[in-house]
Amino acid sequence: IPVRVSVIIPTPKRDELLARAPAGVAAQAHRELELIVVDDGSTPDQSARNAQVVRSLAGARHLQLQPHDADGSGPSNVRNAGIAAASGDLVAFCDDDDQWCAPGFLAAAVAEFSADAGLDILFGDQEAVANGVLQHAKWQPQLDALVDARGARPGRATRVARQECLVSPGEFAHMNTCVFRRALLADIDGFDGTIRYCEDMDLFVRAADRARAIAYLRHTVARHHAPDRSQRDNASTRLGEQGRNVTLDRIATRLVERCTTPEARAYGRRLGALACRKLAREAASAARRDEALAWARRAGAWQPTLRWSLYTQALRWRALGARLAP
Repeated sequence: IPVRVSVIIPTPKRDELLARAPAGVAAQAHRELELIVVDDGSTPDQSARNAQVVRSLAGARHLQLQPHDADGSGPSNVRNAGIAAASGDLVAFCDDDDQWCAPGFLAAAVAEFSADAGLDILFGDQEAVANGVLQHAKWQPQLDALVDARGARPGRATRVARQECLVSPGEFAHMNTCVFRRALLADIDGFDGTIRYCEDMDLFVRAADRARAIAYLRHTVARHHAPDRSQRDNASTRLGEQGRNVTLDRIATRLVERCTTPEARAYGRRLGALACRKLAREAASAARRDEALAWARRAGAWQPTLRWSLYTQALRWRALGARLAP
């Protein structure tokens, strides 16, 4: 029986970008697929243009989530709507401004899932570009180095341990490169609808926490177009540095609360420590001494180290000195 793949492309009020992602889906060698474009918050004109793009693609559906809205439903709710509409055994994602660049990506994924009934996640590598300039040739260099040391061959899939997938805080498989069993996404209740930044990180860690087996395809399967920091058309640029780190601290808290494996919980703690250290340093540089001390203490609670303890102590003395100064 052919394995059906549901491909979900969320598009939030950016119809001028939409043509890129469907082209990569249409080029896939695996043809047993459905493409679901989830349109969120578009104006009537934008929605009409999106629908026209979708009509030109065989086996594609245009799902209008809600009418024009300044903020939209958020990336988590958009993707969850796509998952709810999906009929495939496997689910893959591609952002509207990105593109799959390997026509054999889905075929390779389907072959791996068909060969192993316990496989729940497969992900590949991707490159990142900004304004046409290559920024990162590999998305997860530490993971790639680990599997290279094991003798895994480029272009082939290899099983990876949960700890290898979660080797470094902030480093995770981008949704553009992932294929999931739909049953796994249902089991973890999909994306967290309350998160509008790094919701993909949150989902990947929770999925890895629950997955029976995970495979890494040593091949560049996608091209990620990094957001222009001068624009405010995505969550990352709208939040700003402080807002992003506050959100990461919140995600870390929820990961530690919701995950059950030591690897996923350790990832959450490292992520929380990293975010809070950045918040402490930023507040200290702006002479917000009490705030800096509070974030520093929280970072130490996440991941205590001697070096950070000494830094926190120095912040405490600075805050005390400022209060005692005439």
